[in-house]
Amino acid sequence: TLLNARTPEEVVFTSGGTESNNMALLGACKHSNRVKRHIISSTIEHPSVSNICRHLKHTGHQVSYIPVDSKGILNLQELSLTLTEREPLISIMLANNEVGTIQPLQQVVELATPYHAIVHTDASQAAGKVPCDVQPLGVDMLSLAGHKLYAPKGIGALYIKNGTPLENLMHGAPQEQNRRPGTENTAYIAGLGKACELARQQLETEAKRLRKLTQQLYEGLKNLFPNDLVHHGDQQNKLPNTLNISIKGIQGNLLLNTVQQKVIFSTGSACHANAKEISGVLRAMGVSMETGAEAIRISIGKYTTSEEIEAAMKCIYNAVQTIKAR
Repeated sequence: TLLNARTPEEVVFTSGGTESNNMALLGACKHSNRVKRHIISSTIEHPSVSNICRHLKHTGHQVSYIPVDSKGILNLQELSLTLTEREPLISIMLANNEVGTIQPLQQVVELATPYHAIVHTDASQAAGKVPCDVQPLGVDMLSLAGHKLYAPKGIGALYIKNGTPLENLMHGAPQEQNRRPGTENTAYIAGLGKACELARQQLETEAKRLRKLTQQLYEGLKNLFPNDLVHHGDQQNKLPNTLNISIKGIQGNLLLNTVQQKVIFSTGSACHANAKEISGVLRAMGVSMETGAEAIRISIGKYTTSEEIEAAMKCIYNAVQTIKAR
C-alpha cells in the first residue's frame, strides 16, 4: 500500500536496501547478457549504489555520474546531454540520506522515456517520510529499507514494475515469484508490512510534525549561532526530519565527542561516520574541506519531542562554548 504497486507480484522482499539496490542494478545488467549498459547515476548516491556502479564499470559497463548543485539537486540538463541509446540504466536516489534533498525524479523519468531507459530509485531514506507512490513517480524499480521506517533491521523490498527485464542474482527454489530463492523471513515481512501500513496512515500528519520540529531546531540554533550557522541542502525541497549544518570554527567530530552522547548525531552519513575525509555528498555539492569537516547531520524521529529539541540545542550550545574555551 505504501508504494501503490499494481499487483503484489511487483514487490520482492529482500534483506534491506543494499540487497535491493544490488538486485536492481546487477540484475538489470546481467539480463542484458553481452550488451554493456550505459549506467547513469549521481555524484551523491549512497555507497550501496555508488559501489555497485564502480564494480560495473570494472566489468566493462559505461558509467556516468551526473553532478548536483550547491543544494544537492541533480543537474537535469547534464542528464539530458548524457543520455544515449546504449541500453541506459539510471539510478537516482529519491531523497539524499545526508542532506535530505529530494530529487526531481519525475523529470528524470520524462527525460529517460524516449531512450527506453530503465529507471531505478533508492527510496530507502524517503519511504515513510514523503510519498513514494510508484505510479506518479513512473520508475521501473524502487528500493526500500525496512528499518528506516521502523520495521525490523534485516528486511527490505524491491519494487519491480511488470515487464522490467531483470535477471536473478541467486538460483534455487521458486520463492518470491522465482526472483529471490530461499525461505522467506515471514515474521520480518509481516513487520515491514505493518510498518508500511502505519507509515501510510500517518504520512501527512507525521511529516508536518517532523517538519515543525526540524524548523524549531534550525531556528533555535540560528538564534544561538547567528553568524556561524551554515545550512547544507535545500531548505524547502527536503525530507521533513533531516538537518545538516555546520557551525563555523567547530569541527563536527570534536562537537560529537564533547556532547558525550547527550545528543546523538553524525558527522557524515551514518554508514561512514568515522571517515577522516569530509562527506562525499558535501564535496559533490561544492562545500569546502573546512566547512565540510564542521558539518553534522541531525535526524529527528517518530518519538522525538519538542522538549527534546530544546534540550538538544542547550547541549550543543554548551558543547560549543566548552570547545571555544579550551
